[in-house]
Amino acid sequence: MECNHKNTSRKIVKKDFLGQSFKHKTTVCKDCGAIRRGGNYEKAFMQSLEEIYKKSRNKFQVQCYFSQDLIKCMDEFLKEYPGIPQTVLLRILAIVYLDHIDIDERKEDTFNKMLDYSILESLKEGSRKKFNIQFKPKKMVELVAIGELLDERVSSIIESSILKMMTAIISKDVELKKFWENEVRDQLEIILKAS
Repeated sequence: MECNHKNTSRKIVKKDFLGQSFKHKTTVCKDCGAIRRGGNYEKAFMQSLEEIYKKSRNKFQVQCYFSQDLIKCMDEFLKEYPGIPQTVLLRILAIVYLDHIDIDERKEDTFNKMLDYSILESLKEGSRKKFNIQFKPKKMVELVAIGELLDERVSSIIESSILKMMTAIISKDVELKKFWENEVRDQLEIILKAS
């Protein structure tokens, strides 16, 4: 929360994130209770998360469930990238969607209009397998913020992103393939080759 009041004091503020408590001294408005979360506060928070990540990476995993059909399509796609584990591809698909498509209103609108939703729905059907998809602390903070903003579970956001990306990968639509080649493939390739 932002405020323009001048009546402030330094206090220890507690922030809960992923079942962990973070405490740091920062400036707090005495009039409205706004917490100044700039520079040092955010830096200390991220350092704290990095330490937790080193000790307990499972705290930065999102449990998602995908159908056997999606897994078969994913395995077929992964033949082009030997040695890349399924969970790495799933993480990369989510990141590319959220950081490259979803963030650009024009791209998102174009992409979503071209998706074949009958394919997407078919990728949801049947028995499902659990995947624990791990994210770095900074990305997890972003994902939790998106979930809070949209009032959705982080796993739902990730699953939806991956379903859309896999639908695009297996689609035969010429326009969608052109969009994929021009707007998405390079981003995906860069990250996959770095993995």
